[in-house]
Amino acid sequence: MLLAQTMQHKLRRNDMLFRYGGEEFVLVAECGDEHGAREMFERLRSAVEQRNFPQLGTVTVSIGVTRISPKIMPVTLLEYADQALYHSKDSGRNQVTFYGDMESSGGLKVAGGEVELF
Repeated sequence: MLLAQTMQHKLRRNDMLFRYGGEEFVLVAECGDEHGAREMFERLRSAVEQRNFPQLGTVTVSIGVTRISPKIMPVTLLEYADQALYHSKDSGRNQVTFYGDMESSGGLKVAGGEVELF
Protein backbone atom coordinates (compact mmCIF):
# COMPACT_ATOMS: atom_id res chain seq x y z
CA MET A 1 0.00 0.00 0.00
CA LEU A 2 2.77 2.45 0.92
CA LEU A 3 4.64 1.70 -2.28
CA ALA A 4 1.54 2.35 -4.40
CA GLN A 5 0.82 5.56 -2.47
CA THR A 6 4.38 6.76 -2.90
CA MET A 7 4.20 6.22 -6.63
CA GLN A 8 0.71 7.71 -6.93
CA HIS A 9 1.88 10.96 -5.27
CA LYS A 10 4.44 11.43 -8.06
CA LEU A 11 1.95 10.89 -10.87
CA ARG A 12 -0.38 13.27 -12.62
CA ARG A 13 -4.18 13.18 -12.53
CA ASN A 14 -4.54 11.35 -15.88
CA ASP A 15 -1.77 8.79 -15.26
CA MET A 16 -3.11 5.30 -14.56
CA LEU A 17 -1.31 2.97 -12.13
CA PHE A 18 -2.36 -0.69 -11.90
CA ARG A 19 -1.08 -3.55 -9.79
CA TYR A 20 -0.17 -6.21 -12.33
CA GLY A 21 1.26 -8.95 -10.15
CA GLY A 22 2.58 -9.55 -6.66
CA GLU A 23 5.32 -6.94 -6.89
CA GLU A 24 4.68 -5.57 -10.37
CA PHE A 25 2.80 -2.50 -11.46
CA VAL A 26 1.80 -1.14 -14.86
CA LEU A 27 1.72 2.60 -15.40
CA VAL A 28 0.03 4.13 -18.43
CA ALA A 29 1.10 7.74 -18.83
CA GLU A 30 0.93 10.26 -21.63
CA CYS A 31 4.21 12.10 -21.94
CA GLY A 32 4.82 14.99 -24.29
CA ASP A 33 8.21 13.70 -25.34
CA GLU A 34 10.84 11.14 -24.43
CA HIS A 35 12.77 13.58 -22.26
CA GLY A 36 9.65 14.23 -20.17
CA ALA A 37 9.04 10.49 -19.86
CA ARG A 38 12.59 9.90 -18.68
CA GLU A 39 12.27 12.64 -16.05
CA MET A 40 8.92 11.30 -14.81
CA PHE A 41 10.12 7.71 -14.41
CA GLU A 42 13.33 8.85 -12.72
CA ARG A 43 11.30 10.96 -10.26
CA LEU A 44 9.17 7.92 -9.53
CA ARG A 45 12.22 5.69 -8.98
CA SER A 46 13.88 8.28 -6.77
CA ALA A 47 10.76 8.89 -4.66
CA VAL A 48 10.56 5.20 -3.78
CA GLU A 49 14.28 5.02 -2.98
CA GLN A 50 14.06 8.04 -0.66
CA ARG A 51 11.05 6.82 1.33
CA ASN A 52 11.64 5.01 4.60
CA PHE A 53 9.28 2.02 4.72
CA PRO A 54 8.38 0.78 8.23
CA GLN A 55 9.97 -2.58 9.05
CA LEU A 56 11.82 -2.55 5.70
CA GLY A 57 13.82 0.65 5.57
CA THR A 58 14.92 1.52 2.06
CA VAL A 59 13.16 -0.07 -0.91
CA THR A 60 14.22 0.32 -4.53
CA VAL A 61 12.41 -0.30 -7.80
CA SER A 62 13.53 -1.45 -11.21
CA ILE A 63 11.50 0.02 -14.04
CA GLY A 64 11.00 -1.09 -17.64
CA VAL A 65 9.39 1.36 -20.07
CA THR A 66 8.02 1.02 -23.58
CA ARG A 67 6.23 3.44 -25.87
CA ILE A 68 2.61 2.58 -26.65
CA SER A 69 1.77 2.22 -30.32
CA PRO A 70 -1.63 1.47 -31.86
CA LYS A 71 0.21 -0.83 -34.29
CA ILE A 72 1.45 -3.13 -31.51
CA MET A 73 -0.80 -5.50 -29.56
CA PRO A 74 -1.09 -4.74 -25.80
CA VAL A 75 0.31 -8.18 -24.88
CA THR A 76 3.41 -7.40 -26.96
CA LEU A 77 3.78 -4.00 -25.31
CA LEU A 78 3.72 -5.70 -21.89
CA GLU A 79 6.39 -8.11 -23.13
CA TYR A 80 8.57 -5.19 -24.24
CA ALA A 81 8.18 -3.46 -20.88
CA ASP A 82 8.94 -6.74 -19.12
CA GLN A 83 12.14 -7.20 -21.14
CA ALA A 84 13.22 -3.68 -20.19
CA LEU A 85 12.33 -4.36 -16.54
CA TYR A 86 14.49 -7.48 -16.45
CA HIS A 87 17.32 -5.59 -18.10
CA SER A 88 17.11 -3.09 -15.21
CA LYS A 89 17.18 -5.94 -12.70
CA ASP A 90 20.04 -7.76 -14.41
CA SER A 91 22.06 -4.53 -14.68
CA GLY A 92 22.16 -3.79 -10.97
CA ARG A 93 18.55 -2.90 -10.10
CA ASN A 94 17.17 0.48 -8.95
CA GLN A 95 17.16 1.96 -12.45
CA VAL A 96 14.94 2.82 -15.39
CA THR A 97 15.41 1.07 -18.74
CA PHE A 98 13.62 2.07 -21.93
CA TYR A 99 12.86 -0.74 -24.38
CA GLY A 100 13.68 1.60 -27.28
CA ASP A 101 17.22 2.06 -25.92
CA MET A 102 17.69 -1.70 -25.78
CA GLU A 103 16.33 -2.04 -29.30
CA SER A 104 18.62 0.63 -30.75
CA SER A 105 21.72 -0.68 -28.95
CA GLY A 106 21.13 -4.29 -30.04
CA GLY A 107 20.69 -5.43 -26.44
CA LEU A 108 17.55 -7.49 -27.02
CA LYS A 109 17.44 -11.24 -26.48
CA VAL A 110 15.04 -13.18 -28.69
CA ALA A 111 13.43 -16.25 -27.15
CA GLY A 112 14.20 -19.44 -29.05
CA GLY A 113 11.03 -20.25 -30.94
CA GLU A 114 8.56 -19.90 -28.09
CA VAL A 115 5.02 -19.01 -29.12
CA GLU A 116 2.20 -18.36 -26.67
CA LEU A 117 -1.34 -18.72 -27.94
CA PHE A 118 -4.41 -17.64 -26.03
